[in-house]
Amino acid sequence: MQRIMLFLAVAAITAVAIAASAESALAQSRGSPSSVQPQSPSAATCPPANQVLYGVWKPGRLSVLNPCQTVSGTVKKMFRASDGDVHFQLIVDQPYRYLLNAVNANVLVVELMPRDGGHLPAPPIGAYLVLTGAWVTDVGHGWNELHPVWSESINGGLVYTSGPQYGGTPPQSSYQSAGASCRTQRGAVCVGYPEVPITGLGPP
Repeated sequence: MQRIMLFLAVAAITAVAIAASAESALAQSRGSPSSVQPQSPSAATCPPANQVLYGVWKPGRLSVLNPCQTVSGTVKKMFRASDGDVHFQLIVDQPYRYLLNAVNANVLVVELMPRDGGHLPAPPIGAYLVLTGAWVTDVGHGWNELHPVWSESINGGLVYTSGPQYGGTPPQSSYQSAGASCRTQRGAVCVGYPEVPITGLGPP
């Protein structure tokens, strides 16, 4: 009798462990905020401080608050501007609310540059992201941004990286020509994000 009771107890414990493992795997596959932990920025992810705005069109319009900032949240809205940058709103997780200011209207502006095409995917609406990039203030508009972006993970998947090693846009380019004038370090035209429609000129 004792052997039967011991066998049943072991079987029950094993069943609980299997169920917990399955639930954890399901949460990971869904990429829910509770199952994806923000990754810490590293020296390999973030460029040297003197290269943070390299390749950015008109870098003087950005004031750097932190050159190596990590943030996580959910994508709300997206479009491509005429300068080639992909803008999207990020509903940031509670620990990162301090990255916003009064002009942000409760979302962080994130911009992927033309040089990031082929390196950082344009995320789908509703995706949960972990990003590392330069936390800056757009001095012309007043809101805070993550721009440029150094790394991106979508729904807990692979970590994609980009940065000044992939070139950029000449700072003297016009707004309308900024995207087309982007070049890689080898002089090739940047891939950009032609799949994202141009639907506006301002913030997302």
